Amino acid sequence: GIGHWEVDLASNIVAVYKMPVCIINGAIGGTRIDVHRPNPANHALPLGSGWGENSYADLYNRIVGAKLTHGIRGLLWHQGEQDQGSEGPDGDYDYKFYQQYFLDISAAWKQDFPNIQRYIVWQVMPAPCAMGPVGDQLREAQRTLPRMFSNIDMLNTLGVAGYEGCHFSPTGYANFALRLEPLVGKDYYNVNSNVVVTAANLVRAYYTTTART
Repeated sequence: GIGHWEVDLASNIVAVYKMPVCIINGAIGGTRIDVHRPNPANHALPLGSGWGENSYADLYNRIVGAKLTHGIRGLLWHQGEQDQGSEGPDGDYDYKFYQQYFLDISAAWKQDFPNIQRYIVWQVMPAPCAMGPVGDQLREAQRTLPRMFSNIDMLNTLGVAGYEGCHFSPTGYANFALRLEPLVGKDYYNVNSNVVVTAANLVRAYYTTTART
């Protein structure tokens, strides 16, 4: 599905706002969040030689080569299926370290692309690709990311038609774009709307009786 929703979103933006847009894809399928970290010694060099460990350097070098480091206004993040298990470098379930890795990566984004204004983050599906056994803890780590940032908006993949149990169909990714479009309008094009365009968020859970029934 890599590339489907970006093309649809870009086409929709051009059609609605009548202005050119550039979306740069940095996705690599089947990767954990830890492999998207930059090389701390040099962001232009790979983090390592493992699967996906060139992702930050590849994105960085393409943006630098295009002379767009100060032209990046936002970042769209849909990642996490591979972090459902315990395959990461930390010796425990990956969800426990997800937020710290996101903080590390986003700090590098802000350093390298200083005009980033906002982030849009998708929650993954529950136990996607039959990964687990702790299917919702990673989603909770993603849901609570905005507690650490003032400039993150969340979207939810639940209810997006076209889910195939692991990934989405081309129609599903087109529906990603449709769900993204009003939020992109709000975050980047100053579109004011009374319609809620972000994911629902739990505010409080409580018993209504002292018997807790």
